[in-house]
Amino acid sequence: MSSVTQFASVQPRVRILREKERRLRAELALLKITDPRTLPNDPQVIKKVMLTDMQRQVSQVKETVSLVKSQRQELLASMEREEQYKEQLVAVNEKLQEKSNSLEAEDPPQDAVETVTQELENKINAAGKTEEAMMKKLADFVEEHFPLPEPAQIAKTSKDLRSRKQQSGKETLQLKVILLELMTKCVESPNDPYLMLDERHWPAYIELLLRCNIILQHPDNDRRIKLVPFHL
Repeated sequence: MSSVTQFASVQPRVRILREKERRLRAELALLKITDPRTLPNDPQVIKKVMLTDMQRQVSQVKETVSLVKSQRQELLASMEREEQYKEQLVAVNEKLQEKSNSLEAEDPPQDAVETVTQELENKINAAGKTEEAMMKKLADFVEEHFPLPEPAQIAKTSKDLRSRKQQSGKETLQLKVILLELMTKCVESPNDPYLMLDERHWPAYIELLLRCNIILQHPDNDRRIKLVPFHL
């Protein structure tokens, strides 16, 4: 066997021995900084120390067993709850399946859709007629009790309220028209229900609606008003 071959076979052993040496040196260094625990030569003392150590280990084992038992009970309780929940879901599923089968077995009337559609149309038509009747009554009431004043009175009141000067009484909107504009804005553009006032809106009407809590002014612009949202 050549010297090269012998060196190659010895080299792994040298590495192993060096690693063992490092481990032993580390253990030796640890022993140097650690106070050694020595027991007296008295057998009774040794027996007592060993008994104390065994009792401590037994106590630790008992605590571990108690913890495992507690976790086991919790796990069993959780499994029992899951089983009950599963049974409830199965029962609900069976009831739904029975209901579905009964509905599938029934023969729906051929004109069911037409009947429902006709009922909805009748309700819509009735609601439209009711709305028309209410709007007519409102218009008649406002026109009877709040007629448009003479142009001179409109001009005088506008001046007293420091409003814009109106050119003629014909340009002034009736109260029922103002109410209609407010209701239209409230329905058609609920995100921006404000109405911009101009010279056609008589200030006395606006003041009346404000005092009766029928309209509200915009917090940043008193020339913009909206209907109080009674429907909300």
